[in-house]
Amino acid sequence: APWPERRTMVAATALLAALWAAALLGTAHARTFVEVPADEEVCFIETLRAGERLRGSYQVVSGGYLDIDLQVRHLRKQKNLVEQWRQEDGKFEILAEEDGDHRICFGNRLATNAVKKVQFAIHAGNVDDLLEHEVEGLADIHHVDRLNDMVLRLGRRVSDLKEQEEYLRRRSERHHRTAESNNSRVLMSSIAEAVVLVGVNAWQIYYLRRFFEVKRII
Repeated sequence: APWPERRTMVAATALLAALWAAALLGTAHARTFVEVPADEEVCFIETLRAGERLRGSYQVVSGGYLDIDLQVRHLRKQKNLVEQWRQEDGKFEILAEEDGDHRICFGNRLATNAVKKVQFAIHAGNVDDLLEHEVEGLADIHHVDRLNDMVLRLGRRVSDLKEQEEYLRRRSERHHRTAESNNSRVLMSSIAEAVVLVGVNAWQIYYLRRFFEVKRII
């Protein structure tokens, strides 16, 4: 095929492959739930190489005051890299300075009997590495240097947008549940208030009728 046509085909194929890889990476850990018992913590281990990123987001969807503790710790150095205390939701991101295992823990130490249900997403590694591998397998990298850079940036952006969309969706669901709970409470309060008012009015009518009946007898 002529060079312009071949270049166009390579570009389209590389772009589709990169978007596919980014989509896989962006949904690898989507909508993961974990229950954290009272006075305990639940941990996960991610192995990172130097220069790789570890990022994630979380939200407490039920249990107690809807708060949780988060710690990200480098196990070999025994050093906490991220500490977030009593948060309803949050996000984190670190860049590994050296190879090693990193422990992500959700803690519920302050609760006495409330089990917290946490929804979270964790991404380990670099989007660029995955996309570079996909693109290199399709064409000579020297022929698509500029396209490669564009695809890598686009793939990175797609992954970030997917995570942000998931985070905002979880927040929207939480606000919707809160609004429904508040509406139910307002409805029950209004019903109780109406019952009390009807009862008070009925007692007043009964009292006034008795008062005038007694007065007529006298």
